[in-house]
Amino acid sequence: MSEVLDGLRIADLLQCGPDRLRVLSVSINPRSTSGTVAMRGAADESLFHFKRAEPEAIAREAAELSRAAAATRAVEGIASVRLRAHDSQRGVLVTHHVPAAQSLFNYVWNGTSPWRRRHVAGADLHRVGRRLGLWLRAYHDATHCPKMEITPHVARVVSEIHDKLDLIQREYPSHLPSHTLSRVSRYANEAAAQSSAWTTPGVARVHRDMDLANVLIQANGDMYVLDFGDSREGLPWEDLARVWNALWGISRVGRRRAAPLSPCLSALLESYGETENVVSHPLFRFLRCFNAITAVSTYLVSRDYIGFTSRRASRLLARVNQAWLDSLTP
Repeated sequence: MSEVLDGLRIADLLQCGPDRLRVLSVSINPRSTSGTVAMRGAADESLFHFKRAEPEAIAREAAELSRAAAATRAVEGIASVRLRAHDSQRGVLVTHHVPAAQSLFNYVWNGTSPWRRRHVAGADLHRVGRRLGLWLRAYHDATHCPKMEITPHVARVVSEIHDKLDLIQREYPSHLPSHTLSRVSRYANEAAAQSSAWTTPGVARVHRDMDLANVLIQANGDMYVLDFGDSREGLPWEDLARVWNALWGISRVGRRRAAPLSPCLSALLESYGETENVVSHPLFRFLRCFNAITAVSTYLVSRDYIGFTSRRASRLLARVNQAWLDSLTP
């Protein structure tokens, strides 16, 4: 994979000779190319992650990584992944590797599975929820505009919901019944019409992809937030609802996951500064609708390309979210 190094000129960014680098992995998707590169040292190898995308996207993500690090520096046990270097003209970004870490999704999914002998302790899950809430609050507060109009941002989410509904209806017409598609579409439209009357937390810079797969956790409980490529001005509850819905979805897969995850969900909301009543707020429910239809569409699009274990988890979570959508009322 030497052509990857030649094309990206990562050695220049890391200020070392090309002979000291080797590419360990490469992943390509429609929007970016990413992977892991090792830099040979005197005693060991240092690992870095690289991303190649449009120059504008790389510049935006590099700036957001720096801003997030400064905004959340006081929050213990959780941080954004560290930026090593970037070149906006070439569209390349390099971040530090997080050693001995797994995705937060795997940590929670496997750690609450009834089929695993070793479970994650309730206290550890509570700490996860608390740290996520504190980090999100600090991240949002740095750019919070409480009186800014939310209607344009609600309209954007409505448009994204309709895009996902159109995709499901066009490519997977037998998956969701027509009455569910109609209900979700009607609910999104009515939410947009009513949003100007909602009492909301305003607008801030948001991550917009706070998936549990974009958070790494180490054995000592320290966490690192990744992938700020979709960051933009938006609704702070977009991030909060994304994390809450992901944890809630796992808690509803089987009968034994709810008990250990309930304190985690409560800690997430409490440390963010909200009560559990927030989940019944019309804006939060609207954002849950977006996350639910996202879970369904993600499963449908990816099911033929992922392994058995991941496909099973995605299918079960899609089923939980679809059930919630079936019960959705304006």
